Amino acid sequence: MIHSGFKIINYDLLPRKDIVVVAHCKRNPQKSKLAGLKETLECRSNINRRSNITCKSYSPWSVCYQLNERNIAWEDNVQIRLICSVLATRLNCTIEEVEQKLNEVGAVFPDMLTRLTTTKVDILESYINNLPVLAVRLLSFKTLLPGVNVSKMLSMNPKLLLDWDEHSLAERLSYLRRKLPGLRVELLVPDEPSILRADADALIDAAKRLLPNEDPLSAIATKPQMLLSMVDVGMDSAIDVEGSPFSSPRKTLPQ
Repeated sequence: MIHSGFKIINYDLLPRKDIVVVAHCKRNPQKSKLAGLKETLECRSNINRRSNITCKSYSPWSVCYQLNERNIAWEDNVQIRLICSVLATRLNCTIEEVEQKLNEVGAVFPDMLTRLTTTKVDILESYINNLPVLAVRLLSFKTLLPGVNVSKMLSMNPKLLLDWDEHSLAERLSYLRRKLPGLRVELLVPDEPSILRADADALIDAAKRLLPNEDPLSAIATKPQMLLSMVDVGMDSAIDVEGSPFSSPRKTLPQ
């Protein structure tokens, strides 16, 4: 560090010629204070110009030509903070209150907290706002789907609990069991929840057409993803996905 008589200047930030000028001010105490101030201001001006050049030359977007969201890795804690911030705005509460509400959701659905960063904010908001109702619905799901880890299933497909209540789920399972005798339909739901919306007759026809050498029921049990079409699960086209501005209402399927 060098003291010019008016301001301490960092030696490392000054170009060599500026250092000489400032040092000269120090070595010549007879020089007027006004002249020393002028030279000091010139030094500071040079530093500012150098700083501007440095910032402009080494800004990330000038050296990283592919700096975009696709190439940015978000850490989990950053994503969770962002989620809490958005939820706090939507729920009109503080981030601390959102964290408390998420902990309450996690107490009922422990596996969901492990996938918090991959769950849509809309779904998390619905779980927070309807937690008492969903907690009762969870018990019904466990009764209707014996042998299934319902908590893990819902962490992978959290919208299931929002789309199906105990009555609609019971009716769909009854319909599928009636159309697909011998299959434990409840065991197909965790891996392929879209089967709940499928037309069972169309599913059997697809199995006969695509896998003529296999038993249709066995094919449905082992290869449901191959047999389920967009129409079977209530979509009109590939762009008819949740949240798409082009999506259309789901068709009413037989119960």
